[in-house]
Parts: sequence; structure tokens; C-alpha cells
Amino acid sequence: EGEPCDDGNDVDTDACTNACAMASCGDGIVWTDKEQCDNGAENGLGKACNGMCQSNVCGDGDAGPGETCDDGNADDTDDCVACQQASCRDGFVWSGEEDCDDGNDIDTDDCTNACEPAECGDGIVQEGVKECDDGNQVDGDGCFECKKPRRVIFVTSKKFEGSLGGVDGADDECEKAAIAAGFTNGASFKAWLSDKEATSPAKRLDTQYQGMYVLIDGTPVAENGWADLTDGELLHAVDLTDTKMKVNSAPWTNTKADGTAGENDCNAWTNATGDFSGGVGKTNATDATWTEAVGVSLCDGARPLYCIEDV
Repeated sequence: EGEPCDDGNDVDTDACTNACAMASCGDGIVWTDKEQCDNGAENGLGKACNGMCQSNVCGDGDAGPGETCDDGNADDTDDCVACQQASCRDGFVWSGEEDCDDGNDIDTDDCTNACEPAECGDGIVQEGVKECDDGNQVDGDGCFECKKPRRVIFVTSKKFEGSLGGVDGADDECEKAAIAAGFTNGASFKAWLSDKEATSPAKRLDTQYQGMYVLIDGTPVAENGWADLTDGELLHAVDLTDTKMKVNSAPWTNTKADGTAGENDCNAWTNATGDFSGGVGKTNATDATWTEAVGVSLCDGARPLYCIEDV
């Protein structure tokens, strides 16, 4: 008498505990086949074991330990996903809040880290799609409609002795070649040529240009403007003529890789005798020797010019 039960065994997890009390949720003993858990006074809402002695699990509508939310549904597009507050880059598109969510930290793919579709003008260069993106639609600033401007560089199909009429005379030849090639802005083409009087590409060309330099067929030579053109490493050799013929020759340059003047200029490009020499480049080179080849050539030899589009 005085005992609610006594089953005569030492099993504490059956219907009658070892204290001869009827098993119940909240007694701190997990009743076999009846309860999943029982933490006694620690049972309840938001706990690992709820008030019915069932384990708190995601989807039961009660945000338990390790869960920031639990809305009791399997909808991955609302504000609670897998019992975590929906957030950008969790891999699920939050309806009404996000336009995309690819679940990664790559800002240059087709879904940015702000969970917005990549688009021209967002200031992010999407790999393989955009050449540039400066975050605006201003023309003339080095990036327009997410494409870099292009300026052409070619080798003249015509060859010249060292008596070019100075650098200005070489510019005239480049203008003629550009017009013959179909360029309406022929006058903007200049010879990549220097004399010892400090007339050099670095002095007379647009050194602030940030667009691309390309061959006459569009092949990129330098991707990021003057800085890339003069760093001693080209993307492709300057080996196409104004008639789109591939050549392997040594154009007159007397110009160093950085665009400054060398020391051999056929007497300021006015002499065509073997008494003077001129610096040359190599049309099959992508290193500094494209403009600054080892050795010089006598001025009575006929060689082409590099012509480059400028402002």
C-alpha cells in the first residue's frame, strides 16, 4: 500500500519505475517504446525534448537547439529554410526577396553575392561574358556596354628604307595604309617609331588609354591599354599587315618596350645609306623584342612599319 505500482523488476524504463512510480513524461526517465526523450524539468518549447517527451526535430513547428526558426513546413522558398533563417547565398531563392541564389561566394558568375542576376552596369566583371564593368553607362571612359574600346595595330605591307621623312613622314605612310585598309579615321593612325630627339610613342601617343589593342582581324594584342602594351609581354604577336597577311619581318621602331626612344634612328629617319643604322622589332615576338630586337639594321634596307590607332 502507498506504491502506485510494483512490477518486481529492476527495469527503470518500463511502465513502473524502480521507484515504484508510474512512468510519465517529465520524470526524467525515457519510457521504452513510449517516449523518445525525457529531460525532466528541461522538457518544453525550444528544448531538445518537448513537453510530450518527443525529440525536437526540424519541421515540428518548434524552434529547438541549433534552429533559428521552424515554420513547420517544407517550403524552401519562404523565410525559414531547413530550420534556418533564409539568407543570401544559402542556395535557395527566397520568394519576394531574392532574384537568384546559387549558394556560393563567387561574385563573378551569373548570380552575384547580393543574390541578384549579373547584368551590365552592376560593377562586377562576369567571367566569360563581360570584358569590363565600371558600374556606369558612360561612353569614352574605357568601358561602354561592358566592352572595352578597341584600337588597331598592324604592320604595313609596304616596306621603306630609312629615309622616311622623319617620324611625321612615317605617320603619313601609316595614314595612307589605314585608309587603304578601309579605316575612315586613317589620320588617327601613327607610326610606332622614335628618334633620338625624344620623339617617341611614349611622348606622342595616348598613354592613358585603357581599352584593348587588337590586330586588324580583332585578335587581342594587349587587353588593358597602354600599360599592357608597354609591359614587355603581349597576348599575341603583331604579325598581320594592313591587308591581313601574316608576316615574319623586322619593322623599323627604334623604340624600347616601354615606348621610349632608342639610340639608332637612321639620322632621325632621314637617311637611307649604309652609313647609319636603325632599331628594329620582330613581328613574331610577344616579349619585349616585338619592338626592341637585339641588334640594328642598316638604313639602306627596306623594312615595314608598325602602325597604331590613336586619338
